[in-house]
Amino acid sequence: MKQARTIALVVLALGAALLLGACGLETYLYLEAPGNYTTSPGTTLIFQHNTDNTNVNFLGYEVYYRLYPGKSDGSVPEQAKTDIAIIAGKISAATGADQVISTLTDKSFTKMSKGSSPSILTPGNPPFTSIASADTAKTGIQTFIELGSGQVTYKVPSSADEIWYCARSVNIGSSYLNFSDFTYSSQDCYPSSTLDDTDYFSSGRMLHPYLVAYAFAYALEPDFTATYSYPTLLNYSGLPTDISDIAN
Repeated sequence: MKQARTIALVVLALGAALLLGACGLETYLYLEAPGNYTTSPGTTLIFQHNTDNTNVNFLGYEVYYRLYPGKSDGSVPEQAKTDIAIIAGKISAATGADQVISTLTDKSFTKMSKGSSPSILTPGNPPFTSIASADTAKTGIQTFIELGSGQVTYKVPSSADEIWYCARSVNIGSSYLNFSDFTYSSQDCYPSSTLDDTDYFSSGRMLHPYLVAYAFAYALEPDFTATYSYPTLLNYSGLPTDISDIAN
């Protein structure tokens, strides 16, 4: 009798395993955040591929950013401090990467634009950095984002560098604003009650913009659902107001 009960339990366990497999639950996709290697705040953003991201649905990394009007003393805008703390709290509480993405978009964080040249940019085409399936196990893969020139350099050890370009997500006419153009836009800037405050603005232009940027691992499920990792904070720093400084 005891042997029969044992056999029955084994059969039930196998059946449950098969049922879960049929539902796809055993293939729950969990992504790891990229490494942060930013060394020059305000000028160049650097992040590194996490080799734990080897799932077949993993495609690469997305970059979300937001600009805040800042003051000439270079101090962190209070709202930037608040937003960074809120995101850090959600990560610590393990609320779910989708909740972090939702919070960022609610706060007007937006995807960084990309394209094959400074004039050909497509903000809606993910991911920002594509990782080939053959490269997911390779260490030392890095993305360098030079905000002033707009050039993005993708480095894979023992391979030729890939080059593309980035810009703000703000489309003015037929082109996108770059990160050395400080024109205020509600699309990617913290909402301002007035553009007449001379401590922050001049003729609709931010005098001392402050950048906050995050990178996420990105995957596309078989049902075309986008999946993200928790974010890595890449940078929170005032951008140089001298274009020659930001471009070097």
